[in-house]
Amino acid sequence: SSFYPGSGGRAMISMQGKDLVMEIRKLTSYTPAELNLVSGWMQAWWGEAGGYSPEQVRAYLLHAACENRIPQTYAAYHGGLLAGIYHIAMEDLFVRPDLYPWLCNVYVSPAHRGCGIGRALLQSVPGAMRSLGIERLHLYTTHESLYEKFGWTYAGPLHTFDQMQDLQRLYILQL
Repeated sequence: SSFYPGSGGRAMISMQGKDLVMEIRKLTSYTPAELNLVSGWMQAWWGEAGGYSPEQVRAYLLHAACENRIPQTYAAYHGGLLAGIYHIAMEDLFVRPDLYPWLCNVYVSPAHRGCGIGRALLQSVPGAMRSLGIERLHLYTTHESLYEKFGWTYAGPLHTFDQMQDLQRLYILQL
């Protein structure tokens, strides 16, 4: 697949001779279907393991969709369908209140993986940072050799005290 940045948050994904329009846009509200879809993704990914009820996950999502301040939600639409999201939030790791803001909940629907959605989402992060006046962003993950491709710097190991995976990797994106 190839990613061709366009204007207005639009991009063209070319897969095996087929062109599909993809759009990255800031979400300030969800349709009921979008909220059901994204809350299902988040509940399965971190909600259940974290002991959060579906109602708590929905509340988080609704309150993470601000217009002009953090937290913000960005979404990828692929062929008109919601295909992935990420958040920019002030807090993502309780044990590290000294680090903020964060890139978190970078997620691509299984049905849309391998189509360049994750790449397009990550390529849109610097523009989102500029629109918020952010010069430095943090994230933690277990992924290796992924975020470096998008300008992130590995800052070292990070103890999260997560029961499933305590030791993770801290990254910083500096504009």
